[in-house]
Amino acid sequence: MAWQEPAPPVLEMDRQRFLLSCGVMDTPPDERFDRLARLAARVYQADIAFVSFVDHNTQWLAAMTAAGLSPSIRRDHSICQVMVATGQPLVVGDFTQDPRFAGHPVVPSLAFRSYAGVPVLAEGRFAIGSICILNRDPFDPDTFDIGPLFDLAAAASDAVMLVRQNHRLAAESRTDPLTGIANRRGLDEVLDRAMRRVRRTGDDLSLLALDLDFFKRLNDRSGHAAGDEALCRFAEIMVAAASRPDDFVARNGGEEFVIVLPSTDASGARHCAQRIQDDLQAAAIANPAAPKGSVTVSIGIATTHDGATSVADLLKQADEALYAAKAGGRNQFVEYAACGSVDKKASAA
Repeated sequence: MAWQEPAPPVLEMDRQRFLLSCGVMDTPPDERFDRLARLAARVYQADIAFVSFVDHNTQWLAAMTAAGLSPSIRRDHSICQVMVATGQPLVVGDFTQDPRFAGHPVVPSLAFRSYAGVPVLAEGRFAIGSICILNRDPFDPDTFDIGPLFDLAAAASDAVMLVRQNHRLAAESRTDPLTGIANRRGLDEVLDRAMRRVRRTGDDLSLLALDLDFFKRLNDRSGHAAGDEALCRFAEIMVAAASRPDDFVARNGGEEFVIVLPSTDASGARHCAQRIQDDLQAAAIANPAAPKGSVTVSIGIATTHDGATSVADLLKQADEALYAAKAGGRNQFVEYAACGSVDKKASAA
């Protein structure tokens, strides 16, 4: 029996959404998780102990007692993904003798021979992470007492639920009351976290800056109630298009919106922009003051692949691309080019 990457759990999308709602990925050190890792290391006299969380493609070590491991690893290279898939503990007395890990992409390079972990369960349903120990020397798995790890994993689960509750309470101040999506404050926090992830993983991050065309004319001619209805319906269209658990939609103010697309290159951003324009055209939201008689949108696209190294850079590039879309006739999306100019990509709408 050699290493086989386990299939995701049946409720994987629900698991990811729940984890995202907790706000524990790519976060600064948290004493609640640090304390549990230290306790695990002391109880087991382990060389290293850690608390981790696993999203769609990354295992993030939120707490770690010693150097020797990267703060993050690809999910398909992690050991703890086994617990995420099964929801069951995992004990390995000696990696070099355990046929389950023969051919594993990372195990041969580890400085550790033995491992024990218990999944951190959320609401008793989702294995969102793990608490684990590693030792340089092997041990007998038949005599290993995993009980204390279960207790520590339960404490970690309680800590996650408290963090989630605080995160949800704080989210009220980051929500636009009209559309129900995030406001500028929420956007700033998510962008900072997304850029930290870019620096950690090297993945692309894409940004869409969106502005409804002739919106002031709609308000002036049809009234603010009609304008508010258009904003709410457009928010629904954006949320449907940016549907992955970590995609993020925000109202930047007025008729301006931003969509954050982590782990998304320019091609993926174009696909999202095109879907928004197609769905908006199909929705046919009335705007008697617009040339087409319905609401349209101009979109600027920027990605970190184009050279942005900060949130400010990425926002500036997306704004410049949006300006070009407006200046070029509206109802289209434009990508920011690496040279600092823009390449117009006319939509089919």
